[in-house]
Amino acid sequence: WVQRQLVLQDLVLAATRVGQSAVATRHMTFLLQVMWGQLTAAERHESALQLQSLAAQCEGAPVPLVLDSGLVIPPVNLVTVPTTESFVVQNLKPHLRPVKLEKTKENFGPFLFTPINFGSLERKSVKASNKVDYLWVAEELCEVKLELSNPFPFELEVSNMRLLTSGVVFESLPLTLTLPPDSTNVGITLAGTSKEVGQLEITGYSTHTLGVKSNCRLKNIPKIGESLFSVEVIPALPLIEVSSPLPNKTNNGVSISLYAGESMDSTLELENIGQLPIEWVEVSVECLQDCDQVLSWDLEPLLAQLPLQPGATTSLPLQFFGAASFLSTSNPDATSVKSSIFSAPSSFLSSASNRPGLPDRFLAKSTTSSFKSGGSSLNSFGSQFSKLCLENSPKALQCQLKVRYSSAPGMTAGYCRVVTFLFSIEINYSVFITNWDVIPAETSSQFYLVLDIANMTSQELELKYGSNKSLLMEENESCRIPIPVERCPLTKIGKLFKTGESVNDLMELNKSCSSHIASLVDLQWSLVTVNRSGKASLHGITLSLGMLDIVRMSPISWEVSVNGNLIEPHEELNSQVGQSLLLGFNILNSLSWSLHDLELNVQFFQDHQNGTTSYQLDTRVACSGATCVQLEEVPELGSAYHECVVVFLTPGQYKVNIQCTSKEKHIWKLIPHLVIQVSKP
Repeated sequence: WVQRQLVLQDLVLAATRVGQSAVATRHMTFLLQVMWGQLTAAERHESALQLQSLAAQCEGAPVPLVLDSGLVIPPVNLVTVPTTESFVVQNLKPHLRPVKLEKTKENFGPFLFTPINFGSLERKSVKASNKVDYLWVAEELCEVKLELSNPFPFELEVSNMRLLTSGVVFESLPLTLTLPPDSTNVGITLAGTSKEVGQLEITGYSTHTLGVKSNCRLKNIPKIGESLFSVEVIPALPLIEVSSPLPNKTNNGVSISLYAGESMDSTLELENIGQLPIEWVEVSVECLQDCDQVLSWDLEPLLAQLPLQPGATTSLPLQFFGAASFLSTSNPDATSVKSSIFSAPSSFLSSASNRPGLPDRFLAKSTTSSFKSGGSSLNSFGSQFSKLCLENSPKALQCQLKVRYSSAPGMTAGYCRVVTFLFSIEINYSVFITNWDVIPAETSSQFYLVLDIANMTSQELELKYGSNKSLLMEENESCRIPIPVERCPLTKIGKLFKTGESVNDLMELNKSCSSHIASLVDLQWSLVTVNRSGKASLHGITLSLGMLDIVRMSPISWEVSVNGNLIEPHEELNSQVGQSLLLGFNILNSLSWSLHDLELNVQFFQDHQNGTTSYQLDTRVACSGATCVQLEEVPELGSAYHECVVVFLTPGQYKVNIQCTSKEKHIWKLIPHLVIQVSKP
């Protein structure tokens, strides 16, 4: 090697003496490239400076050199300067990457299977190791990243560095850089644009350093391991940029804070920053949690503006909703609310906004009593509220809105692009329903839904419910409200009286009645100080068997007569002590099939309006005729009749509870109770 080095040095010296600067530069380039592994660091430094000096007189080029004698000296490429450590073909940035459009599967008829693979070994395509598994797009800037090292103790200037390619036409952008002395693994990026569609082969790069122009082929670079990289180039695609007018920007989106039940309208701005019009747009959303109710949009206005020309801007209307459950996950306490309403009225504070004719004890505010009021469940409000706040902490959602778009010629080839925008949504609780129950109303067509509801915010909250009802709730305050609701009609649940009481039937009945309540009850809240408002939904409310009998419309209607005369609901009857009354009860079946094995009960009692009710009236009421009758059948759309004679022995107000009980333990009552005022003769 030493002798060869001396021979090359003599050739360089001889060429210099005879004035063949080009030959001298070629021989010196050959010496530095071929003898690189045998030269010491000092010899490499000296040879590089000598080459730089010779190239100043006549720079080297990667072309054959023809002498006057006809001798041809082949080209020499300076591959080792600078030293290439890595060569990586880059995928496009995420928002630029093409995505294959899904095609509708065609029905090609029966599938025929054979275990024989004719020529399967020959037909199996083996993926080449040098073919990248992603795509480049025509007319789009594409990149290759390299890591270079400078082996010399001086700054190395490299100019006009470009990618070398074959196949489709590729316009490579030149790069000039300066590597610091003895630097290693300096990252650079070579870029260019494909002008045609097809297979692009990247075979290396060109350099101009130390006065020598070189074509550095990957096959000659030891650390690369591949002779070329093959990339498929697809037709051009449009390009859009998305943004939001919302203020709280994040790295890749915006953050939003909502109260449960609050709605907010906004837009997503789309600008065509490419060179092609946008002809097709599709929008979808991805979320780890279920966010279909949280984020919605209206795509029609945007589609009406297509095609969107280059430079044009449009907007996608968005609506955000603080979707959350407003109901306690515990089972409804059927006795708690009822017992506190009827047996403990003194524990409630009356309100001036009560419904006329509705007892004051229906509405109650609580700051120290339990949510589930009643003698057996008295706990401090503070401890329960703290537990509620802990269980119902703000819910954070990450909703990624995806906009798929395309146009010809890329769409014709079956490709589109996807741009994403992230909405970080925090949902804070506004109001929360801790307990609920249902009780009969004054008319047979309605019932009262009684709710224990808490203000979960740190501000004063106004709650609107029912028809023109509202109340103010201080922060961390609970109250009880009754809401009149129409009973669930037979058209929705009538068939369940016929099919029986299987588990599936009960589930369907509960679902129907729950949806009925949620559709009719309108709970609206507003924060007075910050001008924010929303709605609380009862979607998913659960009902016990006893509640279901009150919620759903009774299949039985009543006609009550006194001494042969029909009476109207709410009509108060007057009688005298010792006077006999003939009470007639006509039971009407509203269903299109018969009801079997019913039990009719007539019970007299006195309500003393102080929480005490007397049913033992043997010394006050005398009755002729059965007060409990078994009805084997009430025909479809037919009726059954029963009557009895009653004599009141003492004056006062008496009420009559009239009800039918089915073999499935359904109870259907006459609402309201029959009221008889008895006076002295």
